[in-house]
Amino acid sequence: ILIDDLSTIMATFKFVDDVTLTEITDQSNMSQMQLAADQVAAWSHHNFMNINTKKTKEMLFGRISKNPLSLIVFNTGAVDRVTSFKLLGVIIRDNLSWENHINAVCAKAGTHLHFLKLLNRLSVTFDDLLQYYKAIIRPVIEYACPVWQSGLTVEQRSRLESIQRRALHIISGSLNYEPNCVLYDIEPISARLKNLT
Repeated sequence: ILIDDLSTIMATFKFVDDVTLTEITDQSNMSQMQLAADQVAAWSHHNFMNINTKKTKEMLFGRISKNPLSLIVFNTGAVDRVTSFKLLGVIIRDNLSWENHINAVCAKAGTHLHFLKLLNRLSVTFDDLLQYYKAIIRPVIEYACPVWQSGLTVEQRSRLESIQRRALHIISGSLNYEPNCVLYDIEPISARLKNLT
């Protein structure tokens, strides 16, 4: 986002952690991103803050990635151009595929499923196991879903659904997924993601 007077906007914050600059351009337009980056660098220097260029990334979307613009440069060097990065907990790819994000969600939820199994072996009550699923595992699945759920493939949706299917199997001991969803008043993941969106 290009801002003419960055100091006016930033001065209202007591602490600035992450800043994201966004620009919409095409091959015929000149990019103003270096100018915006220079403004951020000047503001940071003026306010005695350092920009960590190792954590600073640039990603191009669309046709412009086939004929890329010049790299953005700060005093300490050029910014890395990447094909994916994590922004506020969501892994974004330059082709807007959500495969990397779904892989990360499934891995994190899988770790929590392991703890659910351990709790079950320790004879934790049914209600507590169900609460653990609702409070710890399901939020991992649905975090920021309005951003990405409409772009999922059938296979990715199935993988997310299988996490809940496995959790209900661990909790109830039954493989009857759909009846368990009704019995325990839990929406299937596909329906829940749409409703949350």
